[in-house]
Amino acid sequence: MKSGNEWRASVGIKRQDAIQERITSKIRNSQSQNCPETIGQPNVVKVVGLSELESGQVKRQEDNMIDTISAEFLLNEEQDRAFRIAASHIVNRTADKLKMYIGGMAGTGKTRALKAIAALLERRGESRRLLIMAPTGTAAALLGGSTYHYILGMREGDDSSISQRILAAVKERMEGVDFVFFDEVSMLSCFDLYRICERIAL
Repeated sequence: MKSGNEWRASVGIKRQDAIQERITSKIRNSQSQNCPETIGQPNVVKVVGLSELESGQVKRQEDNMIDTISAEFLLNEEQDRAFRIAASHIVNRTADKLKMYIGGMAGTGKTRALKAIAALLERRGESRRLLIMAPTGTAAALLGGSTYHYILGMREGDDSSISQRILAAVKERMEGVDFVFFDEVSMLSCFDLYRICERIAL
């Protein structure tokens, strides 16, 4: 049985491994070339280099992966639309920031769309680019995420300035993250949203 210090050391090592994996994934993805958007024209011959030929092959593989995941998760029309919008931002690093609201009553498939997005990132080896947050532990646990209080180092009713130690921990958690999914956003007040935006901007 491990002592408290041994557990802390083990957790610290795992945390550093996770952070390093995030950084490595981000560097690898930033170095990969983006596929040029081309429109095929019949009866037109174009001489292309090996890199352009390979990038077209990569794009076809990505399209096939997106189609496969959509079929596996049995996405309906609205879910598929949300999934494909997110997927286009995942594979195209030069796209504008994605700001999307997925709303609907319970059981309409919001979680299914999110799980499809997470599956795409996982199959690309980029799971660390997605961070899932929620206002309560129960909501976060259902999606495999964490509370925003933990991720952003916030305590309920604490409006004091953030310490350098907590800020460093927050930056570690956010390292390599490109997509933040906030579940149960309707539970947040305007002031909560203000505090979250303020903390993310630090």
